[in-house]
Amino acid sequence: MCLTAAVGRVLRTLPKNLDETYARAMDMVEEYNWEYVQRLLKFLIAAVRPLRIAELAELLAVDFIADPAPEYVLRWRPPKPEVALKMTCLTLIRFDMEADVVEFAHHSVKEYLLSGRIKESIRKRAPRFYCKEDSAHVVAAQVCLATLLGPGTLDTDENTAYPLKEYAARNWITHARYKNAVAGLKEGMKLLFDPNNKHFALWVEAYDVDFDPLYARPEFVKPQPLYYAALCGFRDLTEHLLVDQHEDPNVHGGKYGTSLHAAAARGHLEVVRLLLDHSASINDATGSHGSALQAATLFGHTAVVQLLRERGATSQEI
Repeated sequence: MCLTAAVGRVLRTLPKNLDETYARAMDMVEEYNWEYVQRLLKFLIAAVRPLRIAELAELLAVDFIADPAPEYVLRWRPPKPEVALKMTCLTLIRFDMEADVVEFAHHSVKEYLLSGRIKESIRKRAPRFYCKEDSAHVVAAQVCLATLLGPGTLDTDENTAYPLKEYAARNWITHARYKNAVAGLKEGMKLLFDPNNKHFALWVEAYDVDFDPLYARPEFVKPQPLYYAALCGFRDLTEHLLVDQHEDPNVHGGKYGTSLHAAAARGHLEVVRLLLDHSASINDATGSHGSALQAATLFGHTAVVQLLRERGATSQEI
């Protein structure tokens, strides 16, 4: 009977379902470590492709409370990425050693983290791991920006030296543009686009979002931070560069021409409005698609077309 009673007690303590299994795993995360575990899980949620083990572990080298923006700290990098990740995330993730990727142990882990059910868990620590997708993209973008702003992360040809640099250069904009994620990234973006340091030029060299195999930027035309801010649709960053950095909106900086051409071609209405408010030349027809009005018309951005016409853009034959 004693053995039967013991077995009964064990069975009663087993998780009743997957939700309870995950909640228990989260409840076991040490207090000192839970914020980094939460961020690792968020990065996995937001990642645009499977992350390699060494890439995900780079998050552990980021100081998220640094001022004015999260900062990459070289001495924090774990010497053994796989060991470091296994010590933090326990049973919630798995390692595919053959493919060299790390992923959730099961697709339902991600679903649980994003669901409201986790907030109802009776486990003391589990509810704080609840995640919204926009906050996951904030963390992913913070890690990417910290990597791009880190010492030496871009001026080396060896991807192995800084495993996340290729992912960061290609994908930080995707994360930043997810819903309202950009609101939590303003200071880091200002640092990256600062015309007085090397990071902007190194990022463009590593991955040029303005690249077009049919367009070759003349050697005398240097990539302009304002042009790229407008191209990407970052309204507040564009304003910062116009007002605080005094960048000229009429300088040619890429395949579309000026910042106004780029914003119009991409359909960024509020950026177009802002540039016009700061004396962007509305009828400059030297862009790759002619004027800003022609570019907006060509790509079907009717709201931008209407605004440009209201502001005095002259109709030209396309």
